Amino acid sequence: KDSASDEQKTKRIPFPVPKAEPREESGDNVDGQIILTDFVDVPDETVPEQAKEDDIEKHLFDKRKQKAKDFKVSNIEDDFSAEFDNLNEDLPLEYEDEKENNEGEPQGLADIIGEYNEPSDKNKIHIRLTERVRKTTISAAIMGAVQLVLLLLAILPPIADNLWEPVFFVKDNIILCIINALLIIAAVVVDSDRFFDTFTSTIKGNITGNSATVIAVALALIENTVVAVTERSTPVFGVIAVFGLLINKLTDAIDARRMLDNFSVCAYNYEHNMYAVHPFDNESEVFEIGRGLLMGNAEMLYSSNIAFPSDFVKNSENKEDDNKYIKFMILGSVVLSLIIGIIAGVFGTEKGFMTAFAAFTAAVCVSAPVFGRFIPAFITFITNKRLNKEGTMIASINTAEKISSSNAVVLDSADIFDRSACTMHGMKDFKSMRIDVVLLYAAAMVIKSGGPLKECFEEVIDGRQDLLPPVRELVYEDKMGISARIYEQKVLLGNRNMLQHHNITVPDKAYEDKYSHDGRKVIYLACNEQLAAMFVVSYVVDERIKGYLKQLESNGIQILVRTNDVNVTEELISSKFGLDPDNFKILSSVAGRLYKRRKDTVIDKLPAGIIHDGEAGSMLKAIAASCSMAVKNKFGLIIQLAAMVIGLALTAYSGFRENGITTLFALLTMIIETVGIAGVLSIGKYTK
Repeated sequence: KDSASDEQKTKRIPFPVPKAEPREESGDNVDGQIILTDFVDVPDETVPEQAKEDDIEKHLFDKRKQKAKDFKVSNIEDDFSAEFDNLNEDLPLEYEDEKENNEGEPQGLADIIGEYNEPSDKNKIHIRLTERVRKTTISAAIMGAVQLVLLLLAILPPIADNLWEPVFFVKDNIILCIINALLIIAAVVVDSDRFFDTFTSTIKGNITGNSATVIAVALALIENTVVAVTERSTPVFGVIAVFGLLINKLTDAIDARRMLDNFSVCAYNYEHNMYAVHPFDNESEVFEIGRGLLMGNAEMLYSSNIAFPSDFVKNSENKEDDNKYIKFMILGSVVLSLIIGIIAGVFGTEKGFMTAFAAFTAAVCVSAPVFGRFIPAFITFITNKRLNKEGTMIASINTAEKISSSNAVVLDSADIFDRSACTMHGMKDFKSMRIDVVLLYAAAMVIKSGGPLKECFEEVIDGRQDLLPPVRELVYEDKMGISARIYEQKVLLGNRNMLQHHNITVPDKAYEDKYSHDGRKVIYLACNEQLAAMFVVSYVVDERIKGYLKQLESNGIQILVRTNDVNVTEELISSKFGLDPDNFKILSSVAGRLYKRRKDTVIDKLPAGIIHDGEAGSMLKAIAASCSMAVKNKFGLIIQLAAMVIGLALTAYSGFRENGITTLFALLTMIIETVGIAGVLSIGKYTK
């Protein structure tokens, strides 16, 4: 080591500093000015042009405007956008148009309450979801109170003659109209966060699921004004129109409650042990796993451990406003109501425009498909209310429909058998190895490969896995068994075909059949090309998942099973469950390895869809529930269409003579419709 000091290592060399020659000061020089000696005489042609400060600022401002024009907004924070605040007065035309278009677009829930982007956001999002539950519940209660008062005002006039003086206003048409108008306006104010946006969109021709209610409320308010002016009758249609707003508020309330409960499942219950159901996203893996299954472009689902469910708020919205069937029903309701109004005005008992308009308003209010948002919201709420108790959630009706459109579900054989009930009944020793070595080799092979017999062989060694020899190069040979190396010995565990394939002599088939009775199966163990033992085992399936598998079968979803156990076949599984063997397929060894690698990989982030505890039962239950939800949603549309037809028929049958009776009949019909929809859509076999 060099121990020289820094001073000894450093050699100091004096640097001569030249003296500056004195120069004569000119009159232009300022005291203290620095003079560069070699740059005094500058040619005139190299002197820069003097520019005005205003011109420079204008040039810089134009450049900033051009940058703002070329700038593409993606996800920009408020403090960053503040840099462009001074350009508001001179925005380029393209930017102004884009801003105006964006303002007209409806905001998603994630834009309003924020998104669950990181685990640290959970308390913030939980507080906001809780606040949303409180606000929507209060709004629904207020709307319910308005609806109740409107209902009383619709009932009281026909029987006002028998009432006492304190309710004198029900006999005064003008006062009644004013009260009705104020109540309708109050209902609109309560729903103002949605009503005016929907009204504007509807005027522009963008029909959504809320358009029916908005149209009905607008017509009811106009009809109420006409009644006040003409004093032809009492206002009666506000109660039906506001009923649609009440349904919307109830939808918001149950959606908010469902989202909060689901958030508790994925953010708190399984914060560190969460599993998600999702499809394979690699085309080559999809092709390999689906090879020979005649699936074409298969959509195969599996469950894997995830660290974080992304886009929870966004994926939790039931996006049913774009449903083409609802749009069709709304347009059909308006057109058919217009036809009824024209017929009533021309052929009714009291001909004329006022009769036609009253009939048109009545038909629209009664036939409006106001349950367009309520049906999927109620289905999702009821389903998750049951699933949440077991720690499972389905984000939305859109998630359910996507899941239900899948072709297959991939499972491990260990997931569909009751491992605690699978049994080894005995073994036949062929005296080629010590019996304790045979048991250790067999247990090591089975436990290493996994499967339904794993726990059974763990009991054989009394749970002492430290006694097991190391297993290397484990390979599953399709429909024959597994092979591996233990202490440089080639060990085989499989059926008679496997042993014959490796030129090992096996007992006669009759000898094997003597032990294969009452559903029992045999497995041979061979070591170094010598038969060592024959094990007699039996398999028991998990009866708890039988109903789910049956429902998936009825929805055309196949079950693909990964296994290293030669006895686990399509025939064994189907016979144990009593289902069609064509509904089960055993994966090849290559496909099985692909699936296991995927299943054992912890994924950092996945979109929140189906979250569960990792058990096959909860996974299959959620998939079966998704299929049920999709079917119920379609059935709900049929109920809604039937209710629309009933409403139109009721309006036409009433003859538009007794508006009060028409209203009561219509309201009664809608109440029955609500109860009927709720009752039918809450039923589901997957809950058993």
